[in-house]
Amino acid sequence: MNPDLHNSETHPLGDILIVDDELNNLRVLSAILQSYGYGVRQAIDGRTALKAIEVEPPDLILLDIIIPDIGGYEICQQLKQNPATAEIPIIFLSALNRTNDKVKGFEVGGADYITKPFQSQEAIARIEHQLKIRSLQRQLQKKNEKLELTLSQLKNMQLQLIHAEKMSSLGQLAAGVAYEVQQPMNSIHQNINRVVKEASQILEPLASYFATDLNTNPDGLAQLDRDKIQPSIEGFSKAVTTLKSDAARIEDIMASMCYFARTDSAQMQQLDVHKGLESTITILQNRLQTREELPPILLRKNYGNIPLIEGYPGQLNQVFLTLLSNAIDKLEEKLEAGVDFAPTIAVSTQAIESPFPGVEIRIGDNGNGSSGEVEDRLFNRYFASEAPLKGNAIGLSIAHSIVVERHGGQLQYSSNVGEGTEFFLRLPRQAAF
Repeated sequence: MNPDLHNSETHPLGDILIVDDELNNLRVLSAILQSYGYGVRQAIDGRTALKAIEVEPPDLILLDIIIPDIGGYEICQQLKQNPATAEIPIIFLSALNRTNDKVKGFEVGGADYITKPFQSQEAIARIEHQLKIRSLQRQLQKKNEKLELTLSQLKNMQLQLIHAEKMSSLGQLAAGVAYEVQQPMNSIHQNINRVVKEASQILEPLASYFATDLNTNPDGLAQLDRDKIQPSIEGFSKAVTTLKSDAARIEDIMASMCYFARTDSAQMQQLDVHKGLESTITILQNRLQTREELPPILLRKNYGNIPLIEGYPGQLNQVFLTLLSNAIDKLEEKLEAGVDFAPTIAVSTQAIESPFPGVEIRIGDNGNGSSGEVEDRLFNRYFASEAPLKGNAIGLSIAHSIVVERHGGQLQYSSNVGEGTEFFLRLPRQAAF
């Protein structure tokens, strides 16, 4: 074999440690390796070898089986148990040519075996082979590290995209939510005035009585004009009840908004699907109610007995919002086209065991539906400019990513032109990753 070939990529150079207590073997093998351009270090016992490896790990070790103080098999086991040295290829050297000895060498982690007295060409070929494998392993490791970094960056970009979509959704909902809050606020202002008015009509006769008639007519309290006071008492009670109801409505809207807009933790958590659906429906109430010249949208809910699941609540709320908003969009399109029908959205949940134990959520509408060509590309984020979804195609793509990639679930649908669309959202009870 030509030593000059070792300057090419086919024969990569390397740092080799030879561990052998026979000085003649050390001298001969070192000379051969150096003539091929390899860097060579030597050790005549186990402790010296381990210390040399600790100071500067070599690219390959030629290790005699029988050496003083620590045997070759034991040295190999120690190196393979240490993550810092486990990947260093070890070729055993021995005059023993028994099959059992070779098998044991492989069992403790040896990469190859050279029998003494060795043939120089065979030894070099085996060394080159192991160094080539080690070089390829390092290249693969670097590529894997680069891929992991790229994957991490892509995940971060995906999370940023999800967050941006959520903020966009919240911005679009802000006007509707403000309207939803303004209605009970107006009612509260009106009823506060009513409470003040009714209270004065109740308190004025009482104040007059206590100021003038209490001493002269102690039984006059019972003789107050009940017909005059009773309507005020009833009006006062109704106004207070309405105030409580309006305040509860505002509290419900704000709680739903906060639950929808929550920032997810890094770890999945147990969540209630129904709570997420209800909070999303609450902040969409303005779009479901009567609009100018359009009838209200009927919402039919059929919730089953479902378990808690593992997931990211904020992200799943975004999925619910996207699917419900898409249903409303499709119904509005059909209404604006002048079709006479009762716009309806159906939301149902049930526990499932297939394709995995978990929950299935169905969100359907009786809107215009979609063609087969649109269906094939509905979850493609690059289809946004073409899909007849009022700009919701990117949202559907992100929803698909959240369900499939972030939660290990499924998001499918069926659609018929003129009849409507139904989405099938399946989420595992426990995440598989």
